[in-house]
Amino acid sequence: MNENEMNKAIEYLLAKFESDLIAVYGIGSVFNTKFPITSDIDLVVLLSTTENCPRKDWTTSLFEKKTFAGHEFWFLYATLEDYKYKETFQKVSFANWEWAVRSLKYGSRLLWGKDIRNDLPSPPYDLDDIFIRVAYHLEPTPLFKLLKAESQKNPLDEEMRFSKAIFKLGFLLTATYFPEANEFDKHEIFKLLNKAFREKRIGKEMLQFYGMALKYRQGQKFEDFKEKRHQFFQVFIREVIRSRNVSWNELKPLLEYGFGNKGFPVIIQYIEQNGWG
Repeated sequence: MNENEMNKAIEYLLAKFESDLIAVYGIGSVFNTKFPITSDIDLVVLLSTTENCPRKDWTTSLFEKKTFAGHEFWFLYATLEDYKYKETFQKVSFANWEWAVRSLKYGSRLLWGKDIRNDLPSPPYDLDDIFIRVAYHLEPTPLFKLLKAESQKNPLDEEMRFSKAIFKLGFLLTATYFPEANEFDKHEIFKLLNKAFREKRIGKEMLQFYGMALKYRQGQKFEDFKEKRHQFFQVFIREVIRSRNVSWNELKPLLEYGFGNKGFPVIIQYIEQNGWG
């Protein structure tokens, strides 16, 4: 993606919001990891007011999807106050607030406007919520979609979802073991996972799966995909039990509830039948 393509997105936002636009930040793999662009481009758009933002009739979250120069952009709308406080952030976004605010503060790229990152807090991570988000991407053929209307038009590829689950578990483990690292680059997280492995905090299988996910994002498909995903069910549960010093009976209710009482039955059934060892 070149500068001209990004400028088209910025020009759209300037024309749409004029004096309400405070800053635009790039987040995600496109901006903090050197991957080819195989996924959408996420932009955090900070406004003085969100009154003029496009709204969906099925959610209070504020976002918009547009195409510029062949690339899909997600505009994630909010005010600075929304990012400062969890209660208001949850009204405008699907994202995990603790992760989102730290990602904006430490792992974003300022593309236009005023740099307000020093004004943001650094809250402790909500590890339960990140755990559920790993499971969301890991559960095959989800029974529901967080982004209903958009996902029905462009359903996520199952292998892409699997790679997201692996990356999110990697982030969960580094947030658990190295909470102040504030690292969002996937290759740098891989280095932290290697450190955790040397310290005998995580197993070798986690490193292997993370390496597979990195290669997948660079164009190499997963071999024996369905089998690999089942194997990762066990790695997922095993690493969380070890890192958080909890039992399966403590994790299972989180998986049963999931998002809004829509849980993850495939993962639960597999672990109940096969264990996680």
